[in-house]
Amino acid sequence: EFDEDAASDGSESETDRGPTYSSLLERYVSSLAVEDKKTETVAFFWSEIRKHPKEEGLYERFLRWLGQAQLVNEQLKAYDSAINQFDSNTWYNRLARWYVRQKRGRELTRYSRQLIAVFDEEEITDYLLRFAGYGGAPAGDTLDWDKKLAFDLYSYAHGRFPRNLFFVRGMLTYLSNTDEPQWSKLSAQYYFADRSIRD
Repeated sequence: EFDEDAASDGSESETDRGPTYSSLLERYVSSLAVEDKKTETVAFFWSEIRKHPKEEGLYERFLRWLGQAQLVNEQLKAYDSAINQFDSNTWYNRLARWYVRQKRGRELTRYSRQLIAVFDEEEITDYLLRFAGYGGAPAGDTLDWDKKLAFDLYSYAHGRFPRNLFFVRGMLTYLSNTDEPQWSKLSAQYYFADRSIRD
């Protein structure tokens, strides 16, 4: 019989209602970790994702484990799978940040340009707002994450949408410190279109 008092006071423990899927998952993954069974853990997560493809939290948990296990190729596969499943800007941005953490400048540039080539104007703006300017220049990579990459992405987006003033301002930010003649030329071109440029 249903006990209203027990339900309303919120005192019911996991042992009263039984283990949750999440707690069982954590226990099983922990038991595999104790025995250092990386291959089995990867196979287990992929089989769970096949059974529950709409569970975003499962992808997130898998990616956390993959990061701890330092299985880079599997991480990339998991991000690709999540992007294909959810087709969400959140996952595109997570993959971009992963490229930054992995210090993969060339792949990040190629990936970002692919997104800018297919995204609509609003999606590109959102991607650049969330991403461009993250991080610092990593060792072993000549790419300047904060400045040069952001400028290249804004320029590429500007090529597709030349009237978007957000992209123009992104380019001007970089040019103001690096190329005054180019900054002057671009400012003059958009002088009457944007009050912030006039100011």
